[in-house]
Amino acid sequence: MTFASFKLLAYLICFVGLFIIACEKWDFEKVPFTQVITVGSLEVGFNSAFLLGDIQGLRNGTITETGFLYTPVMGDDQSLQLEQSDVAQVTSPTSVDGSISSDRAFAARVSNLDEATKYFFRAYIRLDGNEVAYGTIDTFVTSSLTISSPAITKDFNDCSGEISLGVNLLGAAPSPDVSFGIVWSDIESNLSPTSSSGFVELTDVVDQSGNIVIPLTIECDKVYSVRGFYKTPENERYGPVTVFSTHAGGRWIEAGLFPEDFNRDRCFHSFSSDSSGYVLGLNPDQTEFRLWQFHPQNESWVGASAPPPLSGQRCSRPVATLGRILFDSGAGPFAEYLSKNDQWIILQPISIFDGSTMVGDFVFLNSGIFYWGFGLDRSNNIIRSEVYKGLDGGRPNQITDYPGSARHQTTYFILDKKGYVGLGRDISGKFFNDFWALDLGSALWSPVADLEAEINSTQSFTRDGKAYILTGYDANGRPIPNFHEYNPEEDKWIRLADFASGDGNSDIAFAIHGIIYGGLGISTSGEVRRTIWRYVDELK
Repeated sequence: MTFASFKLLAYLICFVGLFIIACEKWDFEKVPFTQVITVGSLEVGFNSAFLLGDIQGLRNGTITETGFLYTPVMGDDQSLQLEQSDVAQVTSPTSVDGSISSDRAFAARVSNLDEATKYFFRAYIRLDGNEVAYGTIDTFVTSSLTISSPAITKDFNDCSGEISLGVNLLGAAPSPDVSFGIVWSDIESNLSPTSSSGFVELTDVVDQSGNIVIPLTIECDKVYSVRGFYKTPENERYGPVTVFSTHAGGRWIEAGLFPEDFNRDRCFHSFSSDSSGYVLGLNPDQTEFRLWQFHPQNESWVGASAPPPLSGQRCSRPVATLGRILFDSGAGPFAEYLSKNDQWIILQPISIFDGSTMVGDFVFLNSGIFYWGFGLDRSNNIIRSEVYKGLDGGRPNQITDYPGSARHQTTYFILDKKGYVGLGRDISGKFFNDFWALDLGSALWSPVADLEAEINSTQSFTRDGKAYILTGYDANGRPIPNFHEYNPEEDKWIRLADFASGDGNSDIAFAIHGIIYGGLGISTSGEVRRTIWRYVDELK
């Protein structure tokens, strides 16, 4: 044996000896080699998430607990460990006998989370001897829960049968302790049903896109309110309410009382803007105007700023178009109401032409240009038929004459850059039922469908591309409850359900978020009313 070979053998013997000594001193039964893996998150909803972890490596110790730590706050001094402040903990389920396998994945659901919030989390395991091993830190972001208005599908013509209600619950994640569905009611006095109030629930399983479709059998001559819901043991969430009627022509239902007891000479005007309705009227001694704001969310009224005193103050109708609310005093000056800050400003006076006429029986506003016309002269014995346009202040220019008979107390509205004018009466008291449309670009008139009744002093407004005329007076001065809808695409008037209880008229009317309101008025027997009514469309 050479010296080199002897040296190599000596090194080998020493290494084996050292290894045996080390093995005698290192107790593998006491030293666990463990790797904890934070796998990730699944089914993250608006208030819950499903967290996943795994265990890998040599395990000779006993695992007594698995789980997750999570927090929405992760500061520089935050290491996301047990028993730290602002850190929540959830443990994973164990097997039936309570043991935890050495090689297994684990998971847990966390709930009661905040919406639209970023959370930091990590998996952990606890070993016997209370030693803890952690996985890496990961994140997830909870969604915002959005419950859509119910979409209604009706494929039959009768007023009774089975319809389908569809709701989308965006951000809702499936969970064993969560229920999805639609709650409904056919009680007119409660249009906001909740499951906790005992109204009927229809539940089903939401699909991967958050959609749920549920059938509902409806009956004739009822008012239904339906809304989607998401319910856990801790809370309930509801979406917007959809209300519909199975009455022919729809139905009017009560929506509270007007806050003041006005008399019949209060000169009411109504309009809507910025998700609110407004009523303008004279005070009891008819010396100044007052303004009231209507909130549809809870159907309540609050006082708003009244317009400034204007010379020659008299009854004249305001116009609300493209976010501008303009009040005509009847003597030239206009006041504009700024609804966002509840203030009025006085515009430059509009020239009164030759000084002998009081033009302003109707007024439109389109692209910053005013259009107005008709009216009586100052002696109230000559009706004008001219139509003018102009900007704020300055002298207006005549652009056309009305092609129909000269009249006043007209009904007017604007749809798709066309101004519609009709009804009214002439100086002898003759009533009209015709309508004409003025193209505001070309200043050309064209006849449109006549209304079935000859009335005046109506309430007019628009909604979703259609116009509406509510109540009025006939040629004998009697209040009538007629309610009509005009469809410009079909050039057709349709009569809807008579206003309120069908025995009087409405002094105000407006549409907010697609919902029509009317109210006040007088009955056929002369009773002055303060009731506000809401119109519920017929389901077609």
